[in-house]
Amino acid sequence: MLKTPSVCIIGAGAAGLTAARVLEENGYTPLLLEAVAKIGGRVKTAIIEGYARDLGFQVLLTAYPAVNKYLDLGSMKLNYFQPGAVIFNGGKQSVLGDPLRQPSMLFKTLMSSAATVKDKLLVYRLTSQLKAKSIEAIFASQEVSTLEYLKSYGFSNVVIEKFFRPFFTGIYLEDKLSTSSRMFEFIYKMFSQGSAVVPKNGIQDVAQHLANSLKRSIIRTRALVVKIDKENNSIYLLDGDVIKSDYIIVATNCDKLLLDFKTQATSWKKCTTLYFKATKRVSNSQLIGLVTDAEALINTVSYVPGIAAKEGAGVMILVTVVKDNTLDDNGLVQRSIADLENFCGFSNLNFVKLYHINKALPDIKSVSYIPQNVVFSESIFVAGDALANGSLNAALLSGEEAAKAHITHHLSVVNG
Repeated sequence: MLKTPSVCIIGAGAAGLTAARVLEENGYTPLLLEAVAKIGGRVKTAIIEGYARDLGFQVLLTAYPAVNKYLDLGSMKLNYFQPGAVIFNGGKQSVLGDPLRQPSMLFKTLMSSAATVKDKLLVYRLTSQLKAKSIEAIFASQEVSTLEYLKSYGFSNVVIEKFFRPFFTGIYLEDKLSTSSRMFEFIYKMFSQGSAVVPKNGIQDVAQHLANSLKRSIIRTRALVVKIDKENNSIYLLDGDVIKSDYIIVATNCDKLLLDFKTQATSWKKCTTLYFKATKRVSNSQLIGLVTDAEALINTVSYVPGIAAKEGAGVMILVTVVKDNTLDDNGLVQRSIADLENFCGFSNLNFVKLYHINKALPDIKSVSYIPQNVVFSESIFVAGDALANGSLNAALLSGEEAAKAHITHHLSVVNG
């Protein structure tokens, strides 16, 4: 019987963990090397004061095909956002929801100033069309910017500025809506077919759930890889250790490890997230809040789920800043407090924590659904959402594709 070759996966984020899962299902026992103390990669959470604080505003879309394939959502404790958004503008609130999925929102949506009557009819038409459009057809469509797409569809500047721009700025992490229309159609379809959720224990619960599904894989944390010798498949760690592996899957940013490997993602999108405590909510809905005033710096506002927060401890608020600015940390805190008070109606705010996320999403000009260029050489494979589109779905698929590419190649070697 032929010996199963050794496989080392660099990176225990969503892509690396999924690759390990696929390899296990095919008889392998992979070794995962994670540079830091916790698994998860860009999917990170800190539990402080009884609240799950994610590093970045991240939601899990339950309609993602790869999510349903690799995560058992029924066994995860999830907090659901209601479909739609609370629009904060000029110190006032309005609701733009999906009354087809939540009839109680019908009146509020009809009365919302965030969209004209024509816009609301177009929203329902677009929703119906994209529900019927296959993912394959979406990613085969001609690409234009999201802004061009919305204008050509007939949406007014009112709904673009008061809903689409702030909503998709929070998703794309860019406020020009220059992201591909394919990404817009895909994300819109996923929102319309499923729910936006946040695990009660934070977004890192996704990585933990993936890790819990592994049976034989070995995960080694604090194992920072500094070099890959491509000639003899040797992996050099910062602590001086050297690991020899028959095959390698690089499931992390490979700019420094594979210098001659090029992806479309030549740069990264960044954002800043800030956490505040408030004595009370300004809205009882579980909707994502969008701050649409042109002079506001903050973009999205959401309530952070409490895990074991003390009764009467108030509420934890997460805000995201995407717009370019020259403020230092103290300036960002003070400006965010002013925006929350002036545009959203919060009061008695206390600053908790600020995170600068410099590599929040890969900046990809032309997106695909199936990850591209997962094969680097006969023994080295690559995974990560930078190979397709900036999403958890793409990260999971990339891990799957890299593992399958290795398995296919190895079988071809064995079979001559």
